[in-house]
Amino acid sequence: MRTAFDPTVHGVGFANDFVNVVDLPVVPTIRTTGRCGGIAAFELDCFESAIAVTRNQTPPPDGTLLGDLMLRRLYESWAKTTSRWFAEYTLWPSKRTWVVPGLVDHCRSAQFPRLQPLLDAGRPQVIGVIRSMSIATIGVNHQVVAHGYEVEGDEQRILVSDSNHPDVEVVVSSRPGAAELTASVGSGWRGWFVHDHNVKPPWFLADGSLLRDAGTTAVVVVRGGAAFALAGPADVVAIGLAGTPIRDVPARSFEWFAPLGPDNTVLREVGAERYALVRDRVLHEVSVPQVRELPDRSVLELDGQHLAITTVPQGSLDGRPWGSSV
Repeated sequence: MRTAFDPTVHGVGFANDFVNVVDLPVVPTIRTTGRCGGIAAFELDCFESAIAVTRNQTPPPDGTLLGDLMLRRLYESWAKTTSRWFAEYTLWPSKRTWVVPGLVDHCRSAQFPRLQPLLDAGRPQVIGVIRSMSIATIGVNHQVVAHGYEVEGDEQRILVSDSNHPDVEVVVSSRPGAAELTASVGSGWRGWFVHDHNVKPPWFLADGSLLRDAGTTAVVVVRGGAAFALAGPADVVAIGLAGTPIRDVPARSFEWFAPLGPDNTVLREVGAERYALVRDRVLHEVSVPQVRELPDRSVLELDGQHLAITTVPQGSLDGRPWGSSV
């Protein structure tokens, strides 16, 4: 069973090459090897909100919108009630004792029944991954997005998007009595749990946002998670956003916006009156007869669907990938 989440589409394009040092008053300094929780939360936030994610293969640095967001979402993930399982499962024995089953068997009976109905409902989930066996190394634990599962005999498999391995579907398998899970990519999975997640779309990716780069003063309008350059105030009026405030954002932040919105996004370039449909990360020119004027909006009629049309500035589709016409 697979949800609509696809790691090659809804996962970010860069690997989780962040390092964070966290000083807490009660426990020793924790060094985490990435922002996996922030990345997983961001990917689900965008998936649930029909926002395209960045395909930049370089991680965003601190001080950019996305770099700072992922750190903040990582910290927020640690504050969830289910985060207690990071510590509890870290100390859980890998093999059965007189008192408790091994961690793999416990997760099979306690966590898989929680995950299965959520995925059956089409809702990918953040899951916490247990690698550590000591509180001193709890920072090596991990977070990923589970987007499907398979059951064959007594084998349970979870399909995940792992920020340590972008653009890859990782299959994590377990069998009764095993001391460790088997992953198609990577290793060291002792156990896992369904982690709480609240959808929080990034404010700066809200459709129609007007943003100005603090370094270059370039202004863009956001459509479906992609940034489209504005030449001047006349463009703001032409795309119907007169009076919308322009917010200043950190320099270079636009480098980590998506190149195009999600599939089935229809764009109308003002001035040129050119229509384009986003499919498979490229633009496809649309013939005008397929555009229909309804009383309250213009739509594109395609394959029995009415797709809403979004307006972008003149010239902003130039230089983007184009495919065949539809």
